[in-house]
Amino acid sequence: MSLHNPDEWGMTPDDHRYLAWELDRFQLQQSWKALKAMWAPPVVDQSATQRRKDGYVVKSRARGDEWTWWRGVQATVGVLLGRYWTDRAEEKYRSTHGFVCGLDVAYWDAGPIYGGHTAQCLWLYPGCRVEFIDETETNL
Repeated sequence: MSLHNPDEWGMTPDDHRYLAWELDRFQLQQSWKALKAMWAPPVVDQSATQRRKDGYVVKSRARGDEWTWWRGVQATVGVLLGRYWTDRAEEKYRSTHGFVCGLDVAYWDAGPIYGGHTAQCLWLYPGCRVEFIDETETNL
């Protein structure tokens, strides 16, 4: 227990350090999973594939629809260098080029949930910038 006074949320400096450590650890895990999704063979979800009657193969980890070899290299550079798509990067890009939309280059931890689906995605933006997105859609 820390002897420091808590802030307005009741968190001490030790709590803030732990939270920063936990977020860094999560970011590292997501980076590793993104690299595996881009460059490793896809992983087929056998149970979900067996339930489908239309012959569609469900993958829990694979390259995204807009993946190409060159985009894979750009996204890998972005992940390894920590070039993330931030609000500041978006404002700077929009001031000179207008609207920008990311490219879906990889997904992992995908599966059915509540009549919909969920997945973690890696999107590539201009300048080798990347963003991790939690994409969840349900029929609730």
